[in-house]
Amino acid sequence: MNKIKLFRQTCRQEGFKIAVVRAAAILMGVRISGFYEPDDSKEEFLQRYRIAMDAVKAPALISTSIKRAMFYEPEKTVELVNSCVAQVLINYGRFLNETGTDVYLNRKNVFEAALMFPQNRNYSRHLAENIFNQWQWEGASEELLERCEQAVKSASGEAHVKKVYLIYISSLMELKKEERAQSALRAYVKKYGKKDLHVVYPAALLAERLGISNEKIRKAAVICEVILQNENLLETYFAGKSVAVVGSGPYESGKSRGDEIDRHDVVVRFNDYRTDRFAQDYGKKTNVWVRNIDTENGGCAPRSNELHKFDLVVLESNIWRFFMPEMFLDDFYAYAVTMKERFCMLKHRDRLIREMGSFPTSGGQLLFELCQIRDCIRSIDVYGFSYMYQTEGNSKALRHISDAAEEFRYGNLHHNLRVETEYLKRLMRGTGDSEGYRDG
Repeated sequence: MNKIKLFRQTCRQEGFKIAVVRAAAILMGVRISGFYEPDDSKEEFLQRYRIAMDAVKAPALISTSIKRAMFYEPEKTVELVNSCVAQVLINYGRFLNETGTDVYLNRKNVFEAALMFPQNRNYSRHLAENIFNQWQWEGASEELLERCEQAVKSASGEAHVKKVYLIYISSLMELKKEERAQSALRAYVKKYGKKDLHVVYPAALLAERLGISNEKIRKAAVICEVILQNENLLETYFAGKSVAVVGSGPYESGKSRGDEIDRHDVVVRFNDYRTDRFAQDYGKKTNVWVRNIDTENGGCAPRSNELHKFDLVVLESNIWRFFMPEMFLDDFYAYAVTMKERFCMLKHRDRLIREMGSFPTSGGQLLFELCQIRDCIRSIDVYGFSYMYQTEGNSKALRHISDAAEEFRYGNLHHNLRVETEYLKRLMRGTGDSEGYRDG
């Protein structure tokens, strides 16, 4: 094909930036595979990297990612193009949650595939990204420690290695290898000083114990110590009680179940819940507040003036598995100081991701935790989880009761509500309750 014609065709089909990269590759003497036949090449791509064929159900974004990855013959390209393809694979992994397949395994395979490209000049960065995802999805392990050590030795001067060090320290502490954790912490401080130690709370706790401190580290250490002391608080608190788990979806609107909800011993609500104007349908009592660490929209309101009315404040995220956003440090410190015996975390997000194959909502995580201790709970009733009753084209099922717009509240790539619905229904049938979940 004429190169100018190819460039124009690329502009039309892939956009100007991709056309420029392709043109640069041609000028550098890189062999280009040309436009692929969607069926044959897509299947070859998925088989090569052990990605389930069902993972691609034609969302344009995913198809575009595969098309870009297939643009080149990775084994025959120079470093620059290999790095581009590897990054496309990483991006493709991020978008797999759009599908109804096992996101956990597919993303894991995609991230691993990015490390297979020869001469990948971004190998160390992609290795660090793999380590981060393995840490979040699978937790601390000997394999993870080995990868951390490899990353630290192979790219000690690169910025992303700082995060690997923090993951390494946290994982060593979780596996009760404190001497090695101390050695890794001292090596970190020698390279980076005290910077960012406070974003991984277990690392901050160790630093504080070793006398390596500043105000942020001290606050993070206090948070960590309180949460770890309250590790079994949920089981103790919920024992023998009737529990209403109340989401913010509009499914309960007009059903006048507010008094029914409030008659439960414990009422659990989430994130930026509201009871004003909705008490008749959703009740007004709140005993347990579960909040996330989402930074996309500025996070939840801290509810600092409401802490006195909660029996528990529960962090959605496991502090062993997260870089905790600095923007919430003061809020979480206030919870730890004000609610020293009533501040805890959910522990099983990584396990739920593996079992469900997708990334759970705050409500999904709490229900999973309750089902782990259901033998000691009197009853569990679920309200306002509207996505559990969604039908095709039912936009209201995905909105919050306070949303005025018709857009999907959860119309993003982060949660797969169809998968979560099926999983939670199976999970709740095993609670021993008459209904298992509130089905109207």
